[in-house]
Amino acid sequence: MAITQTKDGKPLDFIHTFTGKKFRPLAPELDAIDIRDIAHALAMQSRFGGMTRVFYSVAEHSVRVSLICPAKDALWGLLHDAAEAYLKDLPAPVKYGATMEPYREAEAALMASIAVKFGLPPGEPHSVKRADLILVHTEGRDLFPTGSHVTWLDEAMAQPRRINPLTWQGAEQWFLERYRQLEKRARAAA
Repeated sequence: MAITQTKDGKPLDFIHTFTGKKFRPLAPELDAIDIRDIAHALAMQSRFGGMTRVFYSVAEHSVRVSLICPAKDALWGLLHDAAEAYLKDLPAPVKYGATMEPYREAEAALMASIAVKFGLPPGEPHSVKRADLILVHTEGRDLFPTGSHVTWLDEAMAQPRRINPLTWQGAEQWFLERYRQLEKRARAAA
């Protein structure tokens, strides 16, 4: 049974985060957005709805996207799926269905708040979209069973180096290390 209201009968409009915050994904407050919550939630979330042959987290995917991006867009690359930490992702056929516009609007609004929180320019850069596309082909090659039915795979777009997925704990740590590295680089440049 889903919990949809508080003890006093009010509609539940928040989620509890890993760091103990009450986060309102449909009305986010910048102070409630926490890199530790993002890292933890994305590390616990599997890519491709868990349909890969082994666990592979969104956090690891995000670090890998960040590493492909040019330095100026690397933080955007790391955080490009950060809204999924609070809203979760949906399979593409559902997410982009005609009736899912409210979900996509909520995700875009949350991502805009995340961008403000972390000092990112508005709108995901093209280089991040490109890095994400390169990585999805690499993931398709490396994470689905050999001889798979992955019809969208273009191995020519895949990176030469193969992916050996981390545990969720390793992915969370790598995500936070990458964030600290990028944050330190930004402070040094300022």
